[in-house]
Order: sequence, then structure tokens, then C-alpha cells
Amino acid sequence: MISLRNNTFIEIISVLFIFLFTYTSLTKLMNTAGFIAALKRSPMLANSAAIIAWTIILAELIVVLLLLYSPLRAIGFITSFILMLSFTVYIGYMIATASSLPCSCGGILQELSWKNHFLLNIGLTILAALGLYLQRKKLNTKQPTLI
Repeated sequence: MISLRNNTFIEIISVLFIFLFTYTSLTKLMNTAGFIAALKRSPMLANSAAIIAWTIILAELIVVLLLLYSPLRAIGFITSFILMLSFTVYIGYMIATASSLPCSCGGILQELSWKNHFLLNIGLTILAALGLYLQRKKLNTKQPTLI
């Protein structure tokens, strides 16, 4: 049986990601041209910057909706994990290979160094995995048994 404490953790993690992805997507929407321009400065993303920008914005907004609706929260955590892992791998790759590091993040996240952003993303990736684990555990305890 899942404890009240685990339910509380699920809610806290959900709210954290809802705020994070709402904030980052709205920041990018308010300055879409700047976001696309920053992505174009990345040698890896330059050719597809506009498509990638809109995909990220839409994905972040979809994650928010999934996390808000409890029956779809596990999918929201899976999507959060995939997004955070992708962002983390990208930042790690850029730190390891790029001499110039263009920042395409919005708002206060722009103020972080690339190393600190990388560490933050690792933490958020782990948190998304924990949220998924706890949500799945919660869902599995609600399944009726056949025996």
C-alpha cells in the first residue's frame, strides 16, 4: 500500500514540474524569436532550430497538462523524464565539445552557468524518475487482484 507520504511526494514533484515547464514554456513563448535565434547558434541544432523550438514549447505545455490530470500523471512523469534527460545530454554534449556555448534557456535559468545548469538538470532528471516510480507504485497498488 502506498503511504500518505508517497502521495505527498508525488504531488510535490508534480507541482514542481508543472511550475518549471509552465515557466520555461511561457518564457520561450514570450520571446520565441530569441529562443529560435539562440538555438540557431548551436551547431547541433541550427538547421532545425524553429522546428525544435516549437517542439520543445509544445512538449513542455503538454507535460503540464499531463501532470495536472491525475490519471495521466505517469505519462507526464515519463515525458518529463525524457525531456529532462534530453536537455541534460544536450548540455553535457555542449560542455564537452563546444567552445562557444549559446544559451537558449528562458528567464532566470539563463543566469546559471552551463555546469550549474547541467547539475540542476541531472537533479531534475532524477526527480522525474522518482516521480514516475512513486506514481507507478501508487497505480500498481490500486490494481484489483485476480486471486
